[in-house]
Amino acid sequence: MPTFSPLLIICIFFAMFICSCRPQEDIPQSLENITEYISIDGFNIPRLLSSAEQLSFATASAASPNHQRALLKSVVQLFPEDRVEVGHAELEMAYLDLGTDYRNSLPEQRMNAASSYQKIALKYSSLPEIAAKALWYYGWISADLLQMKSIGQSSFRTIVDLYAEQPIAWSSFTPWTSINLAQEYDKPLQSQLQTSITWGELALLELIRHAPKPENGLTYYYSLVSYLPENTIITAALTLLAKRTDLTSNTVSAIKTEIDSASFTQKQQKELKELLLTTKQEGRQ
Repeated sequence: MPTFSPLLIICIFFAMFICSCRPQEDIPQSLENITEYISIDGFNIPRLLSSAEQLSFATASAASPNHQRALLKSVVQLFPEDRVEVGHAELEMAYLDLGTDYRNSLPEQRMNAASSYQKIALKYSSLPEIAAKALWYYGWISADLLQMKSIGQSSFRTIVDLYAEQPIAWSSFTPWTSINLAQEYDKPLQSQLQTSITWGELALLELIRHAPKPENGLTYYYSLVSYLPENTIITAALTLLAKRTDLTSNTVSAIKTEIDSASFTQKQQKELKELLLTTKQEGRQ
């Protein structure tokens, strides 16, 4: 098997499930200094000084789903004018619609989550970091969980059309953990790690994965290459194409050409070509 398999894509996707992709937050104040609480859905929620702190606390706290939703609601209720933080809170609440484990979610839960993400994408269309993520989740739920592939593909194409250059940010450990540390910090801890991966690249990977025909997949691949993505993204895309069982002699030749032209090591090229040759190609002409 190639060094970089479709598991890479899965790892990227699930990294996003646990990362809020939100802006750098301030170091929250100590819980000992909090004197004001608000009641939401039967839970007493501490009121912090800023929306960034409130969001950080809401997403870092180990809580039951109902408690988690109440914590996220506190961001929306206390800081309604801070659209970025509120948008991230709404994204987190939409994911809670899938239940404790999306793999065991019921059809109605999936439909509710998809509807929530669709509404968020429309509401925050002027905020790419919110809209792009909402569209990606809407596409993923539609294509993979609801098996409504055409709707999912449409959502991924919208990302490519409108938010292709929007970078994805990976969250490190949340600054909220600093309340448990004795030392003082001179500056905020880094909660967002910038990468060169964009939402457009991930959307094109999904379009390649769900392409109805190998020719469609190759077209999306050529679009992906135009963004000059990292080698890991290129390898993941070529692996998705090479694993298809409906390749024709022409598409096999085209994939080989792309493997040869990519900046791979000899080992990577060999492994990809072996995958291409050994995968059972049903219907190949």
